[in-house]
Parts: sequence; structure tokens; C-alpha cells
Amino acid sequence: MKRLTMLLSLFVALAIPAVAQAADAKAPDELVEIDGKKPVVIKPDRAYLLFRVKGKWFAPVFMRVPTEAEVAAYYAAKKAAFDKALPDLKKARDAALAKQAAAKGTKSDDEVPPEPSLETFDYHHPDVQNLQSINLGKALEKGKDEKLMLIEAVPGSYVIYGAGNQNAMLACMCLGSVGFEAKAGEVTDLGAVHVAIAWQASDDPVLAGETGLGASVNGHWVMPAMGVAPATAPSAPAALAGKPVVTASWRAIGKFVGPPVFNVNRLAPVAGVLSYDARGRVIDVKSGEPVADNY
Repeated sequence: MKRLTMLLSLFVALAIPAVAQAADAKAPDELVEIDGKKPVVIKPDRAYLLFRVKGKWFAPVFMRVPTEAEVAAYYAAKKAAFDKALPDLKKARDAALAKQAAAKGTKSDDEVPPEPSLETFDYHHPDVQNLQSINLGKALEKGKDEKLMLIEAVPGSYVIYGAGNQNAMLACMCLGSVGFEAKAGEVTDLGAVHVAIAWQASDDPVLAGETGLGASVNGHWVMPAMGVAPATAPSAPAALAGKPVVTASWRAIGKFVGPPVFNVNRLAPVAGVLSYDARGRVIDVKSGEPVADNY
């Protein structure tokens, strides 16, 4: 599993009401691939994600929505870091202002830092790694253009965040995606994740409307197209015989702002779950209503 970066902008926007849980500082990988070489053991305190990846090159990136306790811990840690850094931030700003005043109106290329504030303080929180990509080399079963993945995960609320390759985030599905719940002690069958190159036409019906975009998107970094075909009924491989397998209950996720990525795209429409109107707004198919943006 490749850890990417902690996602901060979606903490409050995507968080759903939940019982506060203690955050595990310095926790092990949140998502761990199971390669099928050993018998599968379902741990009662872990959730399991089962899905097929159809296509080459790209792997899904999952984001776990932080718990209320993790959100509170983040803001407390950020406040402590800001308080510690504040004297140096003020000193740097005062020095820049003094240099600007000494220039007596002549042009200076030196920027004056903004007034220090907790809101604008640049802070990286190391204790939670809730955005991770999948290593397709560690599959439960492998085919030519399809891999069956079984992922041990932290129980919680997840979002299909984007598509990557190893530890590179190639595209976020920031313009519309889907999410699901993963419960402890259960294997959640997600169905199939379809991936392809967006500028090339694909004969995959899941991706037909999101591919063939032409050379205008054939840039320095390849733009992935991505879609989900939900499981209609649990489909367990032999390795999971007798294990508790349930189908995912998907929900539409509105537009969001992600950390720096090479490309921004949207998930292909998902039958019964996700669609878009003529203006590109995310629509919850179940209710027929637009989904609120997460920024």
C-alpha cells in the first residue's frame, strides 16, 4: 500500500455524524493488500474491501473520511504547531516589512509574508494517513486485464478519490465520485473498478462516455478515466468461502477540492447512484436531487 498525503479539505465537508473514536497515532497502513498466498483470516476489528480492477496501468485511490476524534486531534495539533511557530513567523514578517520600508518606495522582489493566522498556517499532520493508493501487484487473483483485490482496511466511510500508479496521484475524481461504508468484521464487495486512458476511445461500456476525449487531454501526464460497476449480489472467490460478504451501498459524492494532482476528472456515471446534469452538477440518482459541493 502506498501512502499519499493526509486530506484536510474534506474533513468537515464529507464527515458524517458518527460516534467519536480514538485516533491511533502512528498507526500501521490503513489499507493492506492480501495476496491470497495464505488462508484469509477476517479480523473482527478490521474491514475488508473486495473488488475487481478492469484495465491496465491505473489503480484506484481510496480516501477514508476522518472520524470526529481525528478531526479534533488535527485541529489541536495544528494549533499547538502554530503557537510554537508564531514568534518566528512574526519575526520574519517584521524583517520583511523593515526591508520594504528601507527601500523607500523602490521596487523590491521580496514578498512580505501575510499576517500570521491559524487559518492560513501551513501544517502537515503526520498521525493519520487516510489517502492511499492500491498496489495492483499484490492481488488475490490475477488475469490478463483484470485483477481481483482484497484489501484489509480501517473500518469507516470511504470515497473513491481518484486514480494513481504506485505512489503517484494521476487524477482525482474531484468533479464527482461515489462513497461507501466498510464495517468491521465484514467483506464489502464493491463490484468492479474500470480504468482506461481518457483520450483514447474505449469499448468498455462503463467508460464509453468518459473516454475518446481526443488529443487535447493527451498531455505530459496521462489522464485516467474511471468508473464503477456495483456488485448486484455478493460474489466471493474460493478464498472467501464461508466468510461474511456484503454488497456495498454506494452514495453520490459532490465536487471537492483535492491536494495538488496532475489531472482533475470525474467518475463515470454509476447506474442507480451517480449522474450529472447538463451543467456538470453531481446528481444523486436515488433522490434525483443535486449533491452539495464539498468546498
